[in-house]
Amino acid sequence: NGKKIFLDFTRKGIEELYGHYICLKDEREKGVLDLNHIWSGIYRREFLIQKKIRFQETPGASYQDFSFLFLVSLLSESTYHLMVPLYQYRKDNVASSVKDDHKIFEIAEECDFLKCDLEKRKVCDRNIWRLYYMKKYEAYYWNYFRLSSQARKVFMEKYMEELMDDVEQGNLRREMVNADEYQTTFLLLDDKNEFINRVTERDQYLSLTKLCYILDESKDRDLVIFGAGSWGSKIVDVLQQNNAKVLGICDNSKELQNTVKYGFEISPVEIAVKKFSNASFLIANRKNSDIMRRQLLENGIKAENILVFI
Repeated sequence: NGKKIFLDFTRKGIEELYGHYICLKDEREKGVLDLNHIWSGIYRREFLIQKKIRFQETPGASYQDFSFLFLVSLLSESTYHLMVPLYQYRKDNVASSVKDDHKIFEIAEECDFLKCDLEKRKVCDRNIWRLYYMKKYEAYYWNYFRLSSQARKVFMEKYMEELMDDVEQGNLRREMVNADEYQTTFLLLDDKNEFINRVTERDQYLSLTKLCYILDESKDRDLVIFGAGSWGSKIVDVLQQNNAKVLGICDNSKELQNTVKYGFEISPVEIAVKKFSNASFLIANRKNSDIMRRQLLENGIKAENILVFI
């Protein structure tokens, strides 16, 4: 609604490190690699050149921060944490690569790139290799979680295959992992269904959080739901139970158009835009949300009147 919201971001669990010079060698001996986000640091150019740290060149620039941050944390001598917000990170890109189902295996390629780099550098420290495998499967879990249900099934095969291979080769042992790390590694081998159930529970929690946000954002708005699939149906149900003002449902699928759901005849998008030009349109489709948003903008719906549930 024309407002700008700024939230200070601080790393949890390292509050005592702010304002201090930190010897990273000491941290690595504790089994810690310090950096989490590329955008949270300023790097000395000479250091990157000397240590030959570069991003892997890949189409679409996918997940290249994984190897970069690992190598920076591994090869740096020191760091200093400033308790000063110097960077603004925008989280409003619905076309972000983290929502792209076309990039299913890119994270695995990035992990392979880092492994080859560590081998070329002749890294032998067991703690470093333990951290590599923990970070690898943390990244695999994150990748699995971000994918749609269909893409998850495809990635799951590679996830399990590499995990079993690393266990057989002794790269991963049960005594190496803590409770959190167990969730991303041995749980999948011990009980695949439980692994899937826990991801589903997390999905449901985040979906509930998003629904609460949508309910709050939709107060006093006339709404048209764009997307009549499973997500759209669930959202309409919840909105109606909470007395939201739903005016209609639209969809690009010709098979769904002119059918009836929740008392609404599903209409083509162009017709819905003409009929409800002053309403807010709620996109209920994870896979094509960026395309649908552009479609609404091209048909004259203002950006502030477009909500996205993904």
